[in-house]
Amino acid sequence: MRRLFLNASIRNKIIMITCSISFAIALLMSTVLGLREYARISESFNDRLTLEAQIISDNVGTALLFQDNEVIKETIDSFYVDEAIIRVKLFDQEGELFFESTRNTQYSSSLESTFIEKRVVVDEELIGELHIEAVNFQLNEVINEIVEMTLINLSVSLLLSIGLAAVLQRLISSPVIKLYRTAALIAKTQDYSLRVEGKSDDEVGQLSSMFNEMLVKVEQRDEKLERLVEQRTLELEKLADEFRHRAFHDSLTGLPNRALLHERFDLAVEHAERHKNNFACLLLDLDNFKTINDTKGHNYGDQLLIEVANRLKSTVRSEDLVCRLGGDEFVVLLIDLYSEDNLKKALNKVIGCVGEDFYIDDELVKTGVSIGASFYPEHGRDLNSIKRKADVAMYRAKEAGKNCYFIYTEDMQEDVRHRLMIQTDLNQAIEEEQLILYFQPKIALAEKQVTGCEVLIRWQHPKEGFMAPNDFIPFAEETTQIVEVDYYVLRKACETLSRWKKNGIENLSLAVNLSGRHFTDYHVVHKLQEYLFEFEINPTRLEIEITEAVLIDDPEIAQLVVAEINKLGLRLSLDDFGTGYSSLNYLRTLPIDCIKLDHTFIQRIDMNMQDKRLINGIMSMGKGLSLELVAEGVETQAQLSILQEMQCHFVQGYYFLKPVSESDFLDWLASCDLAQLLE
Repeated sequence: MRRLFLNASIRNKIIMITCSISFAIALLMSTVLGLREYARISESFNDRLTLEAQIISDNVGTALLFQDNEVIKETIDSFYVDEAIIRVKLFDQEGELFFESTRNTQYSSSLESTFIEKRVVVDEELIGELHIEAVNFQLNEVINEIVEMTLINLSVSLLLSIGLAAVLQRLISSPVIKLYRTAALIAKTQDYSLRVEGKSDDEVGQLSSMFNEMLVKVEQRDEKLERLVEQRTLELEKLADEFRHRAFHDSLTGLPNRALLHERFDLAVEHAERHKNNFACLLLDLDNFKTINDTKGHNYGDQLLIEVANRLKSTVRSEDLVCRLGGDEFVVLLIDLYSEDNLKKALNKVIGCVGEDFYIDDELVKTGVSIGASFYPEHGRDLNSIKRKADVAMYRAKEAGKNCYFIYTEDMQEDVRHRLMIQTDLNQAIEEEQLILYFQPKIALAEKQVTGCEVLIRWQHPKEGFMAPNDFIPFAEETTQIVEVDYYVLRKACETLSRWKKNGIENLSLAVNLSGRHFTDYHVVHKLQEYLFEFEINPTRLEIEITEAVLIDDPEIAQLVVAEINKLGLRLSLDDFGTGYSSLNYLRTLPIDCIKLDHTFIQRIDMNMQDKRLINGIMSMGKGLSLELVAEGVETQAQLSILQEMQCHFVQGYYFLKPVSESDFLDWLASCDLAQLLE
């Protein structure tokens, strides 16, 4: 019922409410009046019976005393004039029925009887009791009249309420219905020019006025929105053009990107097939770009890339294509090449243009480019094949010393095979402990004793034989395998320190070089904690060597990781000091204990006064900062003598011992006369 009412229209709700109220009021009034009339009739009937019972008891008292049935019967029969009395019983003093009289006429058994009891007293003495049974026929008639009157009242009330509801719904619901129909029509047609008709000063009229005002604002806003949509559509079309351009062009340099390269490559193939000639694919990689980018800043590196892109576009022909694949990697498609000589001329032009000085922010910077080239269709008939061959040739150019080019030949595939072999077998080498630690001593000049070793690594490959670090470390650096290699070396170094301690060698430390890949998260810190705890190593006996490469990816995280390593109590050395752009800045920002002078400075220290003065200045600065200094690559007595004069703290190099196995190092340590070597 409630749901029916809630779902009804306003008009029907008004009718239902009005009828319900009228019906309830009529029913209530009829009930109250009927009950009052019923009570009045009942009370009058009871009073009459009581009076008649009193008269009968007074008249039959003497007759009952003398047991005169005739007088009693005559007296009682005289009261049957009252049609309500239907039975009279007279009981004697002992409660025995003495006389009973019943009206002969029949009456409905459904009528309710009324019983009156009256004591019979003569001279204040109880001689019996009178029982009268009566039926109030008038009461039933009154009840019927009340029911009829109630039905009449309800019918009249219903008719009046329907009429009243009709008037109310015209006054109240009609404006609301108009408002509803107008709103529904607007919702259907989206025509905001429609308005609600009719106005009044009541709430519905005010609501209609506000609704019309709202429509005016919506219509104005709709018009404004249409104008805005037109404007936005033009802007979106412009943006779509820009997005199409961005989808096929590099956002930094404006060069075509990888997606457009695929499209243009297919066109180049069609052109070459149609004209029966060749085209070349060049893969270019800037030399030392990461060093420039990470030391000078990303903005500086971006400007350099833009300048390189402009030079490449101005160097090649208009029909050729220059693309940037990402980072410092570019691809050039040289169309209509008829010979290898033409390709070489183009390659030399590219190397020449990139090799010229760049001025970024009024600062001179030099770079070069390593280029790998491949031919269509000689080296492949699809982009992946052509580009893969050019990539192989580019790696050959980098290995050859950079700033040069190589054209792909079949024998270069052997280099690829070697790289894949290294990367495939390296995991097994770690599991089977094919990697061997080598040690090179670090000598304290003042104390004339060995204080530690730098840990290096060699690979005893089961098929390829003995391999130096340069044969496999660069390939491990290309993947995450270098991380596992470093963990292997760290663990083996801790095992060695633990073993030496048990054998009485407790005054030597080991220095391990970590790849920059470790300094992008805190995993290496947890590994160091694990190894120190497992082998019970004194942290001061383990030294971590880092280079500027640790800051390549994320300098902020790298510095935090370095700080955490320092908190473990491990010593930190800055390796290859002097070869980068920001070495001095790292002394300020990193918790360094020691700096290791790169061997390239030491090699010329006895021949080049400039190098000698530079090393002397670095040592003075290091001592001023309370840093230890280690000179790497000492190979001659002359170099050693100069370093002794400069009071360098530590030295290491072939002059004392080349990197050797653990057993050879321990034999050397037992037999070496350092005092004689240092004289």
